[in-house]
Amino acid sequence: MGEYDPYDPQDKELLRFYVMHKVGEIWEDVNGASYCTTLPVSLSDSCQRAFLKMLMYRFYLPVTSGGRVKRIGEEMSWTKIEDIQHFIAYLTPI
Repeated sequence: MGEYDPYDPQDKELLRFYVMHKVGEIWEDVNGASYCTTLPVSLSDSCQRAFLKMLMYRFYLPVTSGGRVKRIGEEMSWTKIEDIQHFIAYLTPI
């Protein structure tokens, strides 16, 4: 683990997320809510947007109500592409 090494053919660039909240006019990091994922940076734009929606669904209420978010961040860091595809299917009207 660690920073991406472009000279290592085994290394892969992965997405990372940071959760922030607005306090007055200032955006502040949410403690315990910055994680690297297992998702590649080459993930399609539509999957990246869906993943952002997933993050909002999971983090919004705990962050706005002052709840704990560390466990949520840990769980979301292990999101697979298949999880995102299921989420997209769930949101798609029949």
